[in-house]
Amino acid sequence: MKVTRRRLTQSLAAGLSACGRPRRPNIVLFYADDLRATALDLYNPDAVAMPNLARLAASGITFDHSYTPHPLCQPARVSLWTGQYSSKHGSRYNQKPMADGTPNMAEWFRGAGYRMGIFGKNHCFTPAQLDRWFDDDYSIGSAKWKSALSPETVKEMREVAEWRGRRGGPMGPPAAAPFSHELFPTHIASERAIEFIGARQGGQPFFAWVSLVDPHTPADVPEKFAGALPWSEPGFLRAVTKKCPRGTRG
Repeated sequence: MKVTRRRLTQSLAAGLSACGRPRRPNIVLFYADDLRATALDLYNPDAVAMPNLARLAASGITFDHSYTPHPLCQPARVSLWTGQYSSKHGSRYNQKPMADGTPNMAEWFRGAGYRMGIFGKNHCFTPAQLDRWFDDDYSIGSAKWKSALSPETVKEMREVAEWRGRRGGPMGPPAAAPFSHELFPTHIASERAIEFIGARQGGQPFFAWVSLVDPHTPADVPEKFAGALPWSEPGFLRAVTKKCPRGTRG
């Protein structure tokens, strides 16, 4: 029998809903924006070492053949949650979120009794869909996201944006940003996700979508971490951006 990704995910959610066991698996879905496979030493020995990802890979599964379903952000994210190509789910460009009535994992897992949380970049669901399926909405710009930021942090984040604007905006050249890493969305989203996961939700199974903005442009790295990348070494950028070896396309 031919099994599609959508059918498999839907069957999994239905099985979890019907399962009588007191403990069901918690799910953490990490999503890094614009991350190329050969930027990781998992797929390219010349790339930057990622020990935590290597540890996860060693205890799980890595895929040698993986392709994005769409070259644009929002259609690709909708495909992730629906298991459908954009020709089916209808989101073909970055200004068209998931259409109402489209079967998706958020709906299925919420219906199966999971506590749903989103942390970081959304660019997939409409505000009404977030309200309907996610118990904890810490997507960038949401009410909970804003309420978690102190006035001082908001002021400093505005300074980051102004600094970035003076350098050419989101498409400015790579640079070490003279600001704390705590002002960047990746850190804020990660902190909120850690709190969500650590709370254990009173024994209720949870599904956490940790959706990190980085390494999407702008290519500015907090000074604390800028030295971790050997930008000045000859051939480094060529090594991490070289043509993907067969079967390791990201």
